[in-house]
Amino acid sequence: MEKLDVRGHLRVMFAGDSIMAGINDTGGLRLPIMLGLQAMGVPARTVGEIDDGSSAHRVMYDLCAGNSQHQSIGGLTTAQLVSGGNYGGKTISPIETAIANLAPDVVFLAVGSNDAGTEQERSDGFVSLYTAIARARPGTAIVHVPPFASNNVANDFFNLDTNRETTARAARKAMETMAEDGLPGVVVDAHLHLAASVRRPGAAFNSATAHANAVFMDSAHLHPEGSAPIGCAAVAIALGMECAVVQAAIQSRSPHAPVPWNASATIATAGQTTLVASGPRKHRLGLLRLRNGGASAATVLLQTLRNPGAAATNVFTFTLGAGEVASLAWSRTEAPVAWVNEAWRLDVSGSGLNVEVNASGSSFWA
Repeated sequence: MEKLDVRGHLRVMFAGDSIMAGINDTGGLRLPIMLGLQAMGVPARTVGEIDDGSSAHRVMYDLCAGNSQHQSIGGLTTAQLVSGGNYGGKTISPIETAIANLAPDVVFLAVGSNDAGTEQERSDGFVSLYTAIARARPGTAIVHVPPFASNNVANDFFNLDTNRETTARAARKAMETMAEDGLPGVVVDAHLHLAASVRRPGAAFNSATAHANAVFMDSAHLHPEGSAPIGCAAVAIALGMECAVVQAAIQSRSPHAPVPWNASATIATAGQTTLVASGPRKHRLGLLRLRNGGASAATVLLQTLRNPGAAATNVFTFTLGAGEVASLAWSRTEAPVAWVNEAWRLDVSGSGLNVEVNASGSSFWA
């Protein structure tokens, strides 16, 4: 595919299933692709019949200047994207109609995870999808990220999940058919770019969960650390440059600069107090100061809590006697870090509590 003409405002459509749409407020592949385009100076804006607005996928909305329109729904198949309809309470037009009406310059696709059938049947489905896009607006570029290997079968690194690898081969075969017709399109080999990722420091790794605690959230969806290199690869391929250039550009932009934070609370009843909420950044703890104004000792647990729903991880535990003050400070290199989508939390127990808490630190990307 030739380098896209990025003069003026590039109209971008994100289409596909939950890998593109995102789950748990991650923004899916949409987020790193939009951040990559912004970092490379491409004044892109999204088009689509679904608009998250500020009520959902707030990370995407905040970091991408309100560009939260898209054409992706969790559980969507290629055939459903082609035909349109109502899925999961959201309605989309047939892709040909949506392309004709919204006129994107480039369509980033992440679809195929929910498809059934043989490799040839899936390839035929992709050809139908690509053809519908090309027919609606000739010259529209297509960048397709097919399903990537999941953690369904545990081993020491990324397994080749048979169903998803079959779908990826089908996408490549369909794109070859597109190329023969002179239509602009490319398939992003996600496996190569995931292989460049490292496991998340501090994340448990064992044969039962494989990369679920590394780059995968579950058997299909990625942590931001996993989706970032794939999104950067999609942008790099679309713009005809090296993936590392896009990654470096994203990290140098202001949204990734450290943001200082402060938190304070008085705990009078045994329970938990969140110091820093989870979100798209990592949270470094620099200073934690506690004063026990109660009549008896208090047990304090500093925890990280991954969002959503996972059990808290205890970072350290200590006892604060009645009338005692504890002041814990860390250097930048030694400070404990709560990772992406994790919160800092204190769990305090005891009787007659009156524990004053002050904490400070910074939130960052790199």
